[in-house]
Amino acid sequence: MTGHGDIFKDKAAKRERLDRLLIEKGLVKSREKARALIMEGKVLVDEAIINKPGTKVDPKAIIRLQEEDSPFVG
Repeated sequence: MTGHGDIFKDKAAKRERLDRLLIEKGLVKSREKARALIMEGKVLVDEAIINKPGTKVDPKAIIRLQEEDSPFVG
């Protein structure tokens, strides 16, 4: 017989650290770069800013880097 705790364990087991997922998805080349971007608030998971590198995220979530506000170059 399985309890509710087993359901949550299964869901948690499928989640991965955000800093590692950035590397796996090819968005950054190093964990240090991933951590820096996350802590600067430049990483969005399902359009929500995440600022803790160790945050567990569903690998199927939409992860993107926030665009840099670059000055216009003419």
